[in-house]
Amino acid sequence: MAAERLLVAIFKIITNPLSYLKSIFFVLALYATYKSYRTYKKTKQKSALFMFIIILLFTLNLISQTFEIEQFFMLTRQFRLNLILSFLPIIAFLAFDYVQNKRYKAELQHEKVRNMFNRYVNPYIVDELVKNEDLKLEGKRQNVSVLFVDIRGFTPLAERLTAEQVVSLLNKYFKAVTSAIFKYNGTVDKFIGDAVMAFYNAPLQQKDHADRAVKSAIEIQKEIEKLNKTLSKDKLKIAVGVGINTGEAVIGNVGTEQFLDYTAIGDTVNTASRLQGKADANEILISEQTRKAISDKLIKVKDVGEFELKGKAKKLRAYKVVY
Repeated sequence: MAAERLLVAIFKIITNPLSYLKSIFFVLALYATYKSYRTYKKTKQKSALFMFIIILLFTLNLISQTFEIEQFFMLTRQFRLNLILSFLPIIAFLAFDYVQNKRYKAELQHEKVRNMFNRYVNPYIVDELVKNEDLKLEGKRQNVSVLFVDIRGFTPLAERLTAEQVVSLLNKYFKAVTSAIFKYNGTVDKFIGDAVMAFYNAPLQQKDHADRAVKSAIEIQKEIEKLNKTLSKDKLKIAVGVGINTGEAVIGNVGTEQFLDYTAIGDTVNTASRLQGKADANEILISEQTRKAISDKLIKVKDVGEFELKGKAKKLRAYKVVY
């Protein structure tokens, strides 16, 4: 019986052009029901569930009307009114679905930015990045100040400690260094053994990036002094050397889909690393480029002459930060 009624419905749809209108509405209702369900499954939001239930009820209403074949094609004033009223929620849903998907994609992008930068920069910078719709993370060249810090004499120190003591010491040291970098909104690039690399002026622009780098270096030395007071209980003491260089570098995401790293690469980075290697314990060395970029008059430096750096044809003039 139901099959016969369905065949009659199909026949009338084919032979009566006016039936196409209802057929289109019926297909759209089914599509809207499917889309509303998918939206709820994706977002798990109560508003999406409510919209799905409403659309489902109106779709079931259209289905019940479809099988009342005699009334289906009687385009009376009441029928047209019912048809319009039945279709309005579907239009509302399609608009709702568009807005929801746009918002959902924006939230996914924000979450992606948060996950990517939470380990690099302090929470304030992460919040600013989320607000920045024009943020570009692909590789680009820009002026940055790069900082390297390393523990002096770490290898012989580690040799007389247990593995657990080495890990504990490094964790305390990394925490002290990272907090000093975050204080001036620097970006922690990576940990390399007992060395830390950071840079300034990316991902957010900082006109005083050279000042921030130097102030972070001074803060690092102060944090190490505090750390040594706690380490003295275990008869331990560490000292660090810092090198800073300013110049152009390529900044962006580097790596694979499995492991992506937001980093800085280029000669500016290499020079900062080499300067750090020349710094003595408790010393901060900066390049000529960094000295010229410093705007804070309270930062005092002392010319310590020129150094030969590995991979450099010319000697590099360096300055010691007085703190």
